[in-house]
Amino acid sequence: MEAEIKRIIEADLKAQARLKETQDRIDEAIKNLAKEKRLVQADVWNKAKQTLESEKNRLEAEFESNRKDSQTVYNKALTELENRFNEKRDMWLKQLVQRCLSEGIDR
Repeated sequence: MEAEIKRIIEADLKAQARLKETQDRIDEAIKNLAKEKRLVQADVWNKAKQTLESEKNRLEAEFESNRKDSQTVYNKALTELENRFNEKRDMWLKQLVQRCLSEGIDR
């Protein structure tokens, strides 16, 4: 009977050791999964930040290019308008003076 009790106690101790070993492996696996999750999250965030920064730089460059193009078009139109004004200024001034004088005489 005593041998039977010792055998049961030894079997129980072995089962407890296996259970603890299994629980330790489960705990380690959970820790590894949590660590892997943090690494994956960090990697995803870093890639998202890089993508965002790259897109921001692309859009800024596109904006600057469009701004320069618009400025060029504006400057060209302004120059053309100034040239036209300078070409017609004397004629317009004469016409304006004539109209003012002729209206003054008619009154």
